Amino acid sequence: MIAARGLRKSFGRTTALDGASLALPSGRVSVVLGPSGHGKTVLLKCLAGLLRPDAGCVDFDGRDVTDMGERELYSFWKRVGFVFQESALIDSLTVEENLALYWRVHGSLSRSALREKVAAVLDTVGLAGLGSGFPEELSGGMKKRVAVARALIKEPAYLLCDEPTSGIDRRNAGIMKDLLRRCGREGSTTLVVVTHDVQLAREMADHVVGLRKGRVLFEGGPAQLTEDRLDRLYEGVDNER
Repeated sequence: MIAARGLRKSFGRTTALDGASLALPSGRVSVVLGPSGHGKTVLLKCLAGLLRPDAGCVDFDGRDVTDMGERELYSFWKRVGFVFQESALIDSLTVEENLALYWRVHGSLSRSALREKVAAVLDTVGLAGLGSGFPEELSGGMKKRVAVARALIKEPAYLLCDEPTSGIDRRNAGIMKDLLRRCGREGSTTLVVVTHDVQLAREMADHVVGLRKGRVLFEGGPAQLTEDRLDRLYEGVDNER
């Protein structure tokens, strides 16, 4: 269970989270849905311990992430895979080196075992044979799939994805949805996706949270995605739905 209570976060005069509370079930696919600029990314980073909220707490299986010291956070991050909206790959490293970096720093795998692990995760995201290339040689959709592979290679208990289908073409968006659906359905990973894409939420979510202006408007199963609630969620920004 991931539970957040009363999260508040401001940047200067801008309020990103305004008392957001939610509870995301373990081993399921949860989608945080809402317009751009209404706090979804800030919420995800607070859940992952990458940002500290100004107030409130975040519990992962009963452990308060907001109260962790540096050493405990590093231990916690070993269980969390995070996919950034802009992929955040290291341009000076090959795809293979990007994927191998975590295990080179934190693991004790042999070179052959690491090569096998990298090849396997590239195959999982449909990019087999592209490990020797550099990120700049890939399309936006392929970069996002490498970013998912980099998160998956850690074998995380929690996989958190920020806008995985934004800014990519329909084909790659479809591939990404299928990939994330497999991650959520076939393993024991708890998957949390933030998006403004209503169709993605309808196709993937076991649990959905509607976030607007840093506040949770609704939470529950896919049946929560009624037209009335979506109208309220996207009021004034309906072009994003």
